[in-house]
Formats: sequence, structure tokens, C-alpha cells
Amino acid sequence: QGDAALLVNLRTEQMQKPGARRPQQGGSSKASQVRLFICLGTVALLGIITYWNVQFVLERSHRHQAQDGWAGSARPNHRYRGASEVALADLDDVDGDDADLDDIADAAAKEADVPTNADTSAHDVGVSAGGGDCPGDRRPYHTLLTAQSTTYQNWQSRIMYFHWKKQKAAGGPCGEMGGFTRLVAHKKGEPDGLEGEIPSVFVTEYTPAELARFKHFAVMNRPFSVKQMLASPEMMARITEDYIMIAETDHMFLRPLPNLATKEKPVAYNFGYMHASARQQPVIDQIAPGVKWQAVQPIGPSPAILHLDTLRKLTDKWNDYSIALKLNDQADKMFGWVLEMWGYSIAAADLGIVHEVLTRFQCEPGAQSRMTKNYVNEYYIHHYTYGSEYRLDGQPQGVNQIGEWSLDKRHYGGAYPPRNLQAPPDKGHSASNYAPR
Repeated sequence: QGDAALLVNLRTEQMQKPGARRPQQGGSSKASQVRLFICLGTVALLGIITYWNVQFVLERSHRHQAQDGWAGSARPNHRYRGASEVALADLDDVDGDDADLDDIADAAAKEADVPTNADTSAHDVGVSAGGGDCPGDRRPYHTLLTAQSTTYQNWQSRIMYFHWKKQKAAGGPCGEMGGFTRLVAHKKGEPDGLEGEIPSVFVTEYTPAELARFKHFAVMNRPFSVKQMLASPEMMARITEDYIMIAETDHMFLRPLPNLATKEKPVAYNFGYMHASARQQPVIDQIAPGVKWQAVQPIGPSPAILHLDTLRKLTDKWNDYSIALKLNDQADKMFGWVLEMWGYSIAAADLGIVHEVLTRFQCEPGAQSRMTKNYVNEYYIHHYTYGSEYRLDGQPQGVNQIGEWSLDKRHYGGAYPPRNLQAPPDKGHSASNYAPR
């Protein structure tokens, strides 16, 4: 112990001499280099993973970009399988031609044992079916599909109209599904080519400069479109019904929808993520002074059925409040992508218009849902706003992840989806969820 103490003292005296150098901590420096290398490697790996995820989504949305129909001839139907793309089925059976939507709807109607489109097409633009044998309290409504003319919304509109025609026919001649109009915001109100297939009218859409003012929130075109339509005697002449049902492009009718509204009481869907609270009151005070948050219902303009007089009363404030909310930074941050829906609900509260709020109006299923086959008899509309993401074992993939089996409308933002989509895994949780089928 004495020798060890002597060596320590000698070492201390050497370190205290002028010009003496401290020993380098070689081990510590090397460890720091290793940690830095690990950190840089992790960042690089995350960057690569992010890059390939973005590339996958872009590739999915641009696939078949050259297609201008339901599916091109001899094009494979690709489906995601982990890190690879697998061609599941060639579309050779389409004989090089796209099937006409009316032909598809007629075939579906025959399968469902209901009248074909030829029996109902005369009523699509507003002439209500029915006659002297129908009940005297029948209240037909006009379906108004609000849309923009984009590839993304055009293929959704075609699917929506197909199912609307099928369910209108299934409702019979005395059903309350009356006429149909696709209200399209498109450039300067120019036709887009689908008007020969789907009854359509065209209004002016916001210019890119105007949309930039709204932070490119294109949904602002919806109240703006309805406002233009109501101001056009020519467009309104096609609507012969007293009621309006406002629909969206990603709505799929599951069964005939009766008129659930009355002149005094419109109906709308109960959006669980739109329940107002005291937290919204400061914003409401800025937009509609005097309106209390308790009066703001958890609804949007779609799906909704309301009397035409109610729509006329609502539309100006719906449009104005949507603009005011979007230009208010606090409101924009608070309401996000459902901001225009809040514009509608606040406008209704301001005018004292109280809706009957219906939970069974539509369903919005995702991968976590357990929808039995009977769900088509429990709801009127399937709103496919959420994607269904599954692993191959049939279990949900996880939050904000693209599944090994994936069904999401956002994969087809710039191109039509292929004709023959693969069925979901028939096992695990997926087997108990009929909705993606």
C-alpha cells in the first residue's frame, strides 16, 4: 500500500509541473465515436424506411395513371404483399373494353331481383317514381352528390351512383329515392365528360389563388357549390322534390333509404368526433356571437336530409361561417379537416335549426370493426372514409400503418382502382369483419 501511495504522489507531482500533459482518455473517446456512429446509422435507416414508405404510397396512387375507365385491358391487378407487389389476376376477361356502368348496374339489379336501370333512368334527373297506387304521405327527396372533377372523386362518384341506382330500383316505384344530381365544382363550370353517365350540373370552383387563401382546403368548394346551385333557376328546375339528401362521393348505399326527415325536422348523422364542449366556445364567440356550444350538434351537411326551404335558409351562413373558420388560425387548428362541417353545424345552431341526430344513418368501418354480414340491413350507407389495414394473418396491422392487405381509397388518388380487388384474409379478426368485402 505504501508503494502504491508513493507512485500516486509521484504521478501527481509530474502533472503539476509546467507543460505537463494530461493522459488522453482513449477508451472514452472511442466509446463516443461508437455512439455517434450508432446514432448516424439509426437516422440513416429511418430515412430509408420513410423514403420507401413514401415511394410505395406514390406508386400505389399513380398506378394505372393512363387508365381512363374502370380497368384497362390486359393490365394486372396488383396487391401489396409486404415488401413486394404480386400480380394476382390479369384482366383478360374484359375483352379489351370497359363495361358500361349501366350494364354493370343492370346485371347487379337482376342478381338482386329488382327492376333494371332501364326502368328507372327516366327518374334520375328529378321525375319522381310512383303514381296513384303509392301512399299519399310519400315524401320523395332528391339526392345531391357534391363533388369536384378529379380522378380521385370521379371513380368514387361512379361507384356511388351505381349503388344509388341499385337501391333506388330495389325500393320499387313507391320508394322515396327520387331524382339524382351530381353537383360538380369544375374550373369555370365546364362539363367534365361524366355528365353522359351520371346526371350532373357544373358550377365554378375556387381558383388556385383563392384556394391558397384557404390553405388549399378544397372542401370549401362544397358550400360554395350549393350556394351557386340555389342561385341558378336553370339548375333548380331539375329538382322537383321538396327534400334534399346531401351525399358524398365515398358513400355506398346499402339498402333503399326512406325520407327520414320532416319539413320541421331535418336529419343528419351523429359524428362521434364532433361533439362540442366549452373548449370551442371562444371560437364560436368569434364566428357567431350569441351561439352557445351546447346548441351545436355533432353533425355535418352530409349525410343529411332536409327540406329545400331549410337548405336555402342554411346555405349562406354555412358558406360564410366555413370561410370565417378557415381564416381564423385558432379555429383552423382546432377543427382541422372537419372545419367545413363545423361551419354547417354552427350555422344551424345560429338559425335555431335542430336536426334529429341518427347513429344508424351510416357506418364508417375500419380494420378494428366487427361488422357482420347483416350490417347491410343495419345501416343505410357505408362511408368508406377509413382504410382497412390487415396483416396476412387477418389481424389489424396497427395505427397509421399500411397493411400487408390494404384497402384504402387514398391509394388511388391519381388513378382508378383495378377492377378485381383481392378479398381480405379469411382468418383472424378480418374473418369477423364483413365490411371490407
